[in-house]
Amino acid sequence: MSKSDKGIVLETSPWRVEQLRVTVFPAPDFPVNADDLWNEVIPTPLEKKTSNAITQEQTVEGLYLGTRYLLTVSPLRIDWRIVTESQEEIGVFPTIGSLNETLTSFHEIVLRWLENLKISVERLAFGAILLQPTENYRESYERIKAYLPFEIRDTDSDLVFRINKRIYEPDAPSVCRLELDINTVSEFDLSEVSSSLPAVYQELVELGIEIAKEGAIQ
Repeated sequence: MSKSDKGIVLETSPWRVEQLRVTVFPAPDFPVNADDLWNEVIPTPLEKKTSNAITQEQTVEGLYLGTRYLLTVSPLRIDWRIVTESQEEIGVFPTIGSLNETLTSFHEIVLRWLENLKISVERLAFGAILLQPTENYRESYERIKAYLPFEIRDTDSDLVFRINKRIYEPDAPSVCRLELDINTVSEFDLSEVSSSLPAVYQELVELGIEIAKEGAIQ
């Protein structure tokens, strides 16, 4: 077991990270510029910027310590994400790294931002896409059964709490995929407890770690 400097406890985990995300839902009419926010948080220059005049959305991205960070700012939300580099190869499931190492480095960046946030925040969310590569889909199903509160059959496929029938090549590489989206409720306005944002974020992350470890929470 390891522990980050800010208190997130990480046990050795079989999950690998495809994407991590933290989302802030700010109070209306917040004045945030994506370029300025990037420079405040990330100590390396941004590489790319895109914007949409209709949606007023700005996205900037760049590499920091070998990981690709994306910052998206729109009138309704601010998203920080880390993602894999694009890779198109059949049977290959690219990931950033282990859950333990990747979450620790992302956690440091997020806390640096939240502890110095200058805008009023109404809601906060943490998201993740986690993978466990396997040799074939049968192994994926055996592994994922441990995380589910109900039985699944080896002949079932496309499990997203809905089941479709499909024929798979039995020995083709496969993967278990877990997508998390954990957020505060709209009835609880975080603008009244802005100093507690790091603690709220940490609680969301710990819930995500619990789901990744134990499976569906009853």
